[in-house]
Amino acid sequence: MASSGGAPIQIFLVTEHAALRQSVEMLLAEEGMVIGPGADDTASALRALPAGADVVIMGLSGGGEGGLALLREVASRPDFPPCIVLSVNDDDASIRRAMAAGARGYVTNREAPEVLARVIREVMAGRVCAPRLKVVRE
Repeated sequence: MASSGGAPIQIFLVTEHAALRQSVEMLLAEEGMVIGPGADDTASALRALPAGADVVIMGLSGGGEGGLALLREVASRPDFPPCIVLSVNDDDASIRRAMAAGARGYVTNREAPEVLARVIREVMAGRVCAPRLKVVRE
């Protein structure tokens, strides 16, 4: 899957977990997507986003306010690409908080690996995607 210019989708990954980064990188490489240099904390993420990134994937391990604050900051910047949250939390309240903070997609660690690639494609197409959200508002 490539971005609109025919080049591979460029991912900027924000996570403090090296194992998660490596797993996501391997999965998305199989889908023809590329994870460039990322960040492991809020300050680094705000300074380091490369100009060519198409999507930001943020690992929110505990769903705490620090991660949501970063998400709000990144989502509010017009020069930042859309954000997708990758989290251990799969309850509706956590998903809704992330979406309210500006996430365009939400994937849980419990979902099949290919779900992340599908959500990236949906977000790149301009849609909001949270497959685990159990109750959807009309």
